[in-house]
Amino acid sequence: ITVASHCPHPLTNIVVSGPTNGYAGVTYTFAASTSPSNATSPVTYTWYPVPTFGQGTANASYTWNTTGTQVVTLTAINCGGVVTARHIITISLPCPHSLEDAIINGPRSGYVDTAYNFTATVKFTATAIVPLTYAWKATGQTNAITHTGGLSDTISLAWSTAGTKAVTLTVRNCSGVVTATHTVTIVSSCPHPLTDVTIGGPTSGYADTIYVFTATAPLTTTTPLVYAWRATGQENVITHSSGLSDTISFAWSTAGEQVITLTARNCGGFVTETHAIAIAYATRKYAVYLPLVLRGQ
Repeated sequence: ITVASHCPHPLTNIVVSGPTNGYAGVTYTFAASTSPSNATSPVTYTWYPVPTFGQGTANASYTWNTTGTQVVTLTAINCGGVVTARHIITISLPCPHSLEDAIINGPRSGYVDTAYNFTATVKFTATAIVPLTYAWKATGQTNAITHTGGLSDTISLAWSTAGTKAVTLTVRNCSGVVTATHTVTIVSSCPHPLTDVTIGGPTSGYADTIYVFTATAPLTTTTPLVYAWRATGQENVITHSSGLSDTISFAWSTAGEQVITLTARNCGGFVTETHAIAIAYATRKYAVYLPLVLRGQ
C-alpha cells in the first residue's frame, strides 16, 4: 500500500458567483469556482443554509419567500485544507406581472444567403415589467444574440445552407423565463431572380412640395424584395421590405436636378435604378385690382 505524505494540490480559494438581486418566490442558482482549477479531488461542498437543490455539489439553487438581505455561505474541503466564501443577494417583493408566453413571427420558407426578419412578441398577465432580455439562437448560427428592450424585439437572420432551420428565443424578466421556437425551411435556389426594377414618378416639380415615387418589379419575381431608397439632399437611406412594388415620398427645399437611386434585392440578387426630377422654385402669382367707377345714368 502506497500512502501519500502530502496533498498535491491543496485548495487555496473559492468564489461563489450568482445574482445579487432577486425576487421572492423565484429560484436562483449559485456556482462555486475553486482555486487552483486542478485542486486535488475529492472536493466536498457544504452550502449554508441548506439549498433547495444542490447540496454537496458545486452548484446550488435557492428560493426565498421573504424579502431582505440573504447570505449564502459555502465551505469546500479537500486533502489540503478548508476554504470558505460568502455571497449576498437582496430579495425584493415578487415580480408583479409574470410572463405568460412568447411568440415568434416570421417566414416559414426562404432561400439561402437571404436575410429574413423574425419578431418576438410577449404575452403577459398584465403590463409586463421591463426591461425584457431576449436571447436568440438559430440553427447554423454560432453565437447567441442577446438584446435588452421592451415588449417586442426583432432580429435578422440568413443561412448559407439549405434545410430546416430552428429559431429559438428565450425571454426573461424579473418573474422568470418563457421560450418559443419557430422553424423555417431554406432552399438553395431562387426560382425567379430579380432582373429589373422601374421607378415611376414626376420628372419636374417645385421646392417644398412632396412627390410620390413607385418602384415596380416584374410580375414573376420571387418575393420578398428589399427596397433601399436614396435621394440627392436626403441624409438617410430608407429601406422597406415589400412585395412587387414599393412607394416612397420625397421633398426638396432647393432647386436643381435631384436624383433618386433605388437598389432592389431578392433571393437571386439585386438591381439598381435611378430617376431624375428637376426641382424649381415656385413662381409667385400676383393679382392686380383696379378701381371700379360707376357712372350715373
